[in-house]
Amino acid sequence: MADETRQLAEFAAGFTYEQIPADVRTRAVDILIDQLGVEIGCSQLPWAKQVREVYRQIGGVPEATVVRYGDRLPIASAAFINSTFGHSFEYDDANPLIHGHPGAELVPSLMAIAEREHCSGREFLTTFVASYEVRGRIGWAVSPDLLDQGGPQYSTTCGPFGVAAGAARLLGLGADGIRNALGIAGCYSGGLMQYDHGGGSAKRIFAAIPARSGVEAALLTQAGMTGPEGILEGKRGLLRIYPTQFRPERLTAELGTKWTILHVLFKGGAQAYPEVMAGRVDLQLDPTFGIYRYVKAGKMKGIAVTSAKRDPSAPEVPAVAETLPGFEVLSINGIIVPRATPRDLVLRLNADFRKVLQMPDISKRMVELGLEPVGNSPEEFDAFIRSELERWGKVAKAANIHLD
Repeated sequence: MADETRQLAEFAAGFTYEQIPADVRTRAVDILIDQLGVEIGCSQLPWAKQVREVYRQIGGVPEATVVRYGDRLPIASAAFINSTFGHSFEYDDANPLIHGHPGAELVPSLMAIAEREHCSGREFLTTFVASYEVRGRIGWAVSPDLLDQGGPQYSTTCGPFGVAAGAARLLGLGADGIRNALGIAGCYSGGLMQYDHGGGSAKRIFAAIPARSGVEAALLTQAGMTGPEGILEGKRGLLRIYPTQFRPERLTAELGTKWTILHVLFKGGAQAYPEVMAGRVDLQLDPTFGIYRYVKAGKMKGIAVTSAKRDPSAPEVPAVAETLPGFEVLSINGIIVPRATPRDLVLRLNADFRKVLQMPDISKRMVELGLEPVGNSPEEFDAFIRSELERWGKVAKAANIHLD
């Protein structure tokens, strides 16, 4: 046995700011900014308020700050709340190589500890990069198995380890302490994905669970508790229990030179615009109304539109269909309501929305933005959604694409 868990702990403990490549540092800062923005923007959603209220009532030692509201709570509680904010609308970053939501797992938890411990920005960033890589290697080692078999969920399964490594480092516990924290984090690892079949709002805390548990694992280590050796590669370790293939080599292969953080994806076009304009991203696919103003300003170049014909708001940009006849990919905006909504109310809402779309000033403005008002019936919209699901479901299956 190569003791990969200890190798990861030693990497996390010994990693220095000077070892961070420029592209990795840039991407790490991007994640921090994106996650904080999402936390602030989603902090007033119903489930975000519910979580905050629960932990406010629990109270405790004022150690770290709740984003936007300024509450001072214990570090584990602040991490849980802020992480819930950051994952409250599925707008946080993702990573198709390692899966889950590492930004929402790591940023709130490490910021809470760094605040209490008065860590420098340099030490925080170094720890974030190191712990992201620990989290990334573990996620990579169990991919794509967890998705293929329907769980357990990546954030709640792999996230506690990454957070524990970073938290233990910020607490100054060294390689042995990080190794113990990883062992204890394994006691928290797991998480069922029934939310994507049974509904509910509990999915909003699936990044908060590792944020809190990883912090607790580090605090328990600091208090003197020890964790089992080989929590990842051991006989009953993570890589033996969940994946269909045992791939411990992914934990340490090219560690420090191959970076999982470079596979991060940001959701929403706005986050990607600066990356395209700076030349760090080569290509972006986005609705015309969001991106065309940058094309007109000369900051980006429009290559093609995916509609069947040229967009009236960008007539100089050719359609893909001019080169590939029959090609058409549409971005659709529509209104949906709960299944139990009375039929007569659905029809009244539909009629009102169609009237609005037919108003000359509204219709004109939508066309100027690159939108085409349609105003179809509930049955037509339902049929369109079903046809799109069938169409893209075939594409996803053929390309072996999975959703997290």
